[in-house]
Amino acid sequence: MPEFLTNARMLVLSQVGEALASPHFRRLLKSMTPSRYPNLSIKLKTNLKLVSERTWNDLGDSAELIRCLDISIDGATPQTLEKLRKGLKWDRLLEALEFVRDLRKKSKIERVVIVFVIQKDNFRELPQMLELCSRYFLDTLNVVRITAHGGYTSDQMKDIDVAYHGHRCMLNTSMSLTEPGRCMRKCRKTLTGSWRQGILSPISR
Repeated sequence: MPEFLTNARMLVLSQVGEALASPHFRRLLKSMTPSRYPNLSIKLKTNLKLVSERTWNDLGDSAELIRCLDISIDGATPQTLEKLRKGLKWDRLLEALEFVRDLRKKSKIERVVIVFVIQKDNFRELPQMLELCSRYFLDTLNVVRITAHGGYTSDQMKDIDVAYHGHRCMLNTSMSLTEPGRCMRKCRKTLTGSWRQGILSPISR
């Protein structure tokens, strides 16, 4: 491990891909302990597929350095989640969220962020996603616009990107680009005290 991390304050694992699926990243995590890196906090990016009590315990003391979870969830119903997140079952997601809720309640982690990539298949589920955040003691919902990342053609992006100017889904539904804000204001009244800040990232045209 590079010596410069001795004084580092934040390490993000991983910007692309599932860190816990990589033997290299697991070895990296296990090599870091609070005694060796007393100033370090880790933000772990995950889709929860591999997050469990067993996985957490397997990290040993290094798990104490994980202070934030950045979780990608692209569906608030079983059908949508399993369509958009191949290989992840709804029951497995809920089981992992239960475990994360326990970590959050026990202050073993300080912050849980849900990243919701809004698109044609899931934008109507934003109210349900807010309720999911409330139920599982989650701190922040970050709604972001889908990007191509080389996986879609221009025509495909125009079809799935509901933030695209003039997209037919937005023109033919009561949920406009301002609707998420109304959902947030309505839902905040029922959210637990752990909800400190709700972020709805701007959906540009």
